[in-house]
Amino acid sequence: MTPFRRRMRGRPGSPLVFVSAESFLHRLHPLTKLLILVLYTAAALAFEQIVPGLLLLGFVFTAAGASGMIRPFLRGYRTIIPFIFLVVVTDAFFAGPLTGTVFLSIPVGSFALRLVEGRVLFAISMGVRLLTLSGVCILFILSTSYTAFVRALRSAGFSDAIAFSLGTALRTISFLSEDMSNIMDAQRARGMEFDRNLLLRNRNKLTAVTVPMAVTVLRRSRSLTAAMESRGFGASSRASVYHRPRFTISDVAMFIAILIVIGIAWVSSFAIVI
Repeated sequence: MTPFRRRMRGRPGSPLVFVSAESFLHRLHPLTKLLILVLYTAAALAFEQIVPGLLLLGFVFTAAGASGMIRPFLRGYRTIIPFIFLVVVTDAFFAGPLTGTVFLSIPVGSFALRLVEGRVLFAISMGVRLLTLSGVCILFILSTSYTAFVRALRSAGFSDAIAFSLGTALRTISFLSEDMSNIMDAQRARGMEFDRNLLLRNRNKLTAVTVPMAVTVLRRSRSLTAAMESRGFGASSRASVYHRPRFTISDVAMFIAILIVIGIAWVSSFAIVI
């Protein structure tokens, strides 16, 4: 028997869906994972150097590998990598300090596009930051089920409206990711190619994806509203929670590990310039 028994909920090719598994990440309390997500996001936004960012990113990859979810974790990056690449290239030419060695200078009219050492380092640090932010969000989605998340919010005293809204937002991410994959596969079956040209540069290809996505979202919203009304959502002042999640020693250990990693990153930000 393998140490991690898991099955994908939804289409196997979907990049962002909950993975049912028996790992330390799945056993953590959902509120612990939510607190870690907020804390890790704040830490990633606080550091602008490359080395602290790499330390934070390395811990995210370590957690994904230790939980046995490295393959779905890497699949989750597929949709965000083109955006991160665009941000890094843009920052390399237009953002950051104009200091250090000039690697490339391209005259464009009355000014010149310069690829300078300071801007390259800044662009790399922004890319690492985006990889860290998206990585911790991907791990949260892969390891947290809708039912456990809503149950934990209700047990913590959140109102049913807030718990349902946050849980629906978590599930919607998986639905949108799966819808995008289904729509693009359907368009490929009709002869449309998405690999030759960039999607954003071709208006017809962009329309072929965005219009079905909008229709799908509207239909799901209508179905969700009908389902809520048929189940009497909001009829009672407080819903019952029969299986309340409990905090364990694993939650404390994981939170301490996160604080240690953030502390090391903070110390390295003073010791290392890059």
